[in-house]
Amino acid sequence: MPEYYTLSFLTELRIRLRTRFYLLFKKHRLPEKISIRKGECNRCGACCRVTVFGVKCPFFQEKENTCKLYGTKFMLKGCKLFPFDLQNRYEGKVKEIEDKCGYYW
Repeated sequence: MPEYYTLSFLTELRIRLRTRFYLLFKKHRLPEKISIRKGECNRCGACCRVTVFGVKCPFFQEKENTCKLYGTKFMLKGCKLFPFDLQNRYEGKVKEIEDKCGYYW
């Protein structure tokens, strides 16, 4: 069974609010930020195992270690763009994600 990661409430709130802010008000900056990102999603599932205020993602399939929506038109916008920059990658907050994630800067 995959391990789930929990961030402190304030860290998680800051990351979530920053992501929403970019999605709502700074969409025009996202392509530039994503173009700086190197690597690719290796489908490790580490980012899917970060709980959202203590709640597990309902689309993450633990046995297969994959997302039910990955690669479909229903994939959530925030998940498609994650991580759009270094601050959005839980950098320094969850060591396991840093070690597994295929994206780097």
